[in-house]
Amino acid sequence: MSTGVSRRGLTDAMRSLHSVPIMDLAVAQALWAIDRLQASQLPTIAQDALEVGYDSPALRMLAGLIPVDVHLAPDLFQRALDELQIHSVTPLNALHLFIRYRHSGL
Repeated sequence: MSTGVSRRGLTDAMRSLHSVPIMDLAVAQALWAIDRLQASQLPTIAQDALEVGYDSPALRMLAGLIPVDVHLAPDLFQRALDELQIHSVTPLNALHLFIRYRHSGL
């Protein structure tokens, strides 16, 4: 079954990931689902999310994590998504969201 995404296009998109600003928790969740984010990036994503209006207890805790506690980030990120009712995505849907995000020019 074809997903409509060429292997080369996907590889190029993934290579340029680090130039993509993460402005939305749904995009961050998609990147997390396809292993394109590190736990150490999650507190900054939470801080950005708070700045644009997202809010939940776990998101606040995640935003305030210090580097020594980064091992707590994945669980806090999932709790924040649950609290904000941002539903889980499959890896394939996450990949499609990531590609749409990359091609949107944001």
